[in-house]
Amino acid sequence: MSSAAKIGTGTIGKILGIVIMGTLLILALNTYVWPWITKQYTPPASVIDDDDDTHTTDYYVGILNLTHPYYSSYDDSSYTSAYPDLKAYHKDKQTLFGSSADTSEITGRMEEEDSGILYLAMDIGADTQYYLDMSRILSANSRLGGLFPWDYDNDGTLEYGMKIDCTDLSPLTGGETMKEATFNMYVWPADVAGLAGTSQLNTTASGLSGAVYYDYTCSGYFSGCSQGSGFKVVKAEVTLPDSGNATYVEDGQVKNVWLSVGYAKDQTYTWYDTGSWEYSNKRWLFDIGVDDPTQEYYGNLFFYGRTASATVFSYSLHIQAANFGASAVFLPTIKLTYINSAGTIGTISRVVAFTDS
Repeated sequence: MSSAAKIGTGTIGKILGIVIMGTLLILALNTYVWPWITKQYTPPASVIDDDDDTHTTDYYVGILNLTHPYYSSYDDSSYTSAYPDLKAYHKDKQTLFGSSADTSEITGRMEEEDSGILYLAMDIGADTQYYLDMSRILSANSRLGGLFPWDYDNDGTLEYGMKIDCTDLSPLTGGETMKEATFNMYVWPADVAGLAGTSQLNTTASGLSGAVYYDYTCSGYFSGCSQGSGFKVVKAEVTLPDSGNATYVEDGQVKNVWLSVGYAKDQTYTWYDTGSWEYSNKRWLFDIGVDDPTQEYYGNLFFYGRTASATVFSYSLHIQAANFGASAVFLPTIKLTYINSAGTIGTISRVVAFTDS
């Protein structure tokens, strides 16, 4: 065989070897490497075009209209006299999605990074016409949840914050230009101007001067709130402004104090003395679940419900007592601090009497 033939055969072998190796390399890239690389790369949200319904997640991305009509919790009638300032934020709670002032709609664009979640800030502002009925708003709307205090505008006043769950929204179909989601809002008109304690049933008992502790109750009711309206209480206390009254507590003649106040129709708030006696202030300051009594957000809502009587806001002050002096009188003052929806504070007071006979 000539040397030329040997060179040709060797060259062909090398070429075949390169071809085979290249083929194997391409096969390996297509089978293993390229699929792994594509899994590591997620296109940025900026690649999504408004006219393109191709997304990198399963959540809706596009224009969304949030409709939130208002109703009275008293009779479910439409409530149109005033609206709070509602603002919806993207999932980061920083970027504004849209807002509604004096309307019942918010329109904005859901983005990919929202993952179907927005946040709602409900700001009553300086309006004093109503309270938001958060209990009913949450129970009536499965799309809303996660209530939390939120000073979204850093003005020192806590507004109502909650999550809006839009993860169920599907992509746009033929002819659709946006998606819509609706949640109902419920309010109680506020009525605090004439609140007062107008009636009471005092206690007179011979057992007060005895050596055995018995249970005694003074009762009555608060008035001045019209039917279909309500008010919020942020503090409940029983005070002893007269120093002579305080000695009944210090000397152990009065103990186990609790206060209950009715609302709605047949519901009651009851607050117990769990070490709440304050010697320096001569009062029982009950724990009513209010973190900050200057914030309307935390208040306990009292309302005058349907078919309720005029004594709906009835109160009972309970004590255990013994060892009073003959004909002695214990005169505590029931005091409730209320707050209107704009944050203004007021008080309702009523003096009651426990008298030994």
